[in-house]
Amino acid sequence: MSMFLNVLIVSVHQLLEFYFILLLCRITFSWFPIINWYQRPWYILSLLVDPYLRVFRGFIPPFLGIDFSPMAGFILIQYLLQLLNLLTIKPL
Repeated sequence: MSMFLNVLIVSVHQLLEFYFILLLCRITFSWFPIINWYQRPWYILSLLVDPYLRVFRGFIPPFLGIDFSPMAGFILIQYLLQLLNLLTIKPL
């Protein structure tokens, strides 16, 4: 049972790392106004990441025109990654 649990934890950890990269790409590319977010591949990226960011935009209002909700998203993913690292069963 512990082997299955370890594989599950490692898989979730890798998915969160991939999602973190997607989130980082979305935030970085949002600085470039020439990108049309309604064309591929940008539309797919925004479909994957924007629902997660909307959760934080509801709690954290923009301050001086700067949206700090992605920072909360990054912090939560990093917290979950650290928690999964602690739960992973290391071989002896």
